Amino acid sequence: MNWNWITTYTGKRFDLEHPTPEMIDIEDIAHALSNICRWTGHTLYHYSVAQHSVNVSLMFDQRDDALWGLLHDAPEAYLGDVSQPLKALLPYYRKLESNVMDVICEKFELPRTKPYPLAQIDERVLFEEARLVLADSSWLQEEPTASLVAKNPIEPLAADHFSAMDPADAELLFGQRFYELTGIW
Repeated sequence: MNWNWITTYTGKRFDLEHPTPEMIDIEDIAHALSNICRWTGHTLYHYSVAQHSVNVSLMFDQRDDALWGLLHDAPEAYLGDVSQPLKALLPYYRKLESNVMDVICEKFELPRTKPYPLAQIDERVLFEEARLVLADSSWLQEEPTASLVAKNPIEPLAADHFSAMDPADAELLFGQRFYELTGIW
């Protein structure tokens, strides 16, 4: 039996190695990301990938860029969240992640190329998260991280964007942002 698939929140069968646009559902993405805690769960409170994604999205003015920001971690809804240090050790995960993102782009009619500042904005939001949701963020002062923080001088979001949020509320927040950008929910 082929076990290369998962069952999603809406009951779809999602093939991890051969995804199609029909397998992608924004309701599945919003639900799963709201239940996945950032920082592999090592936070002071539940701070979800859905909240992170909304925060990244809010940093963009252009609709496609903002939608890319909202969906940039959407493959995690199907593959799970893997910390950056572990992801670096898992090249096949990166391949799966890239394939799923391509299908998500096709589903939501996004350009396959990330907007230029996405990596910098994602990193900057990560630094704000570290400062506000981790017990120890002293590493932000260490080189080379301190220079990365200094090189990303984008306007930070208010601290309340990083507050504790119930997964159901984070799911709603993600869905509202998706609706603002697409008119679909």
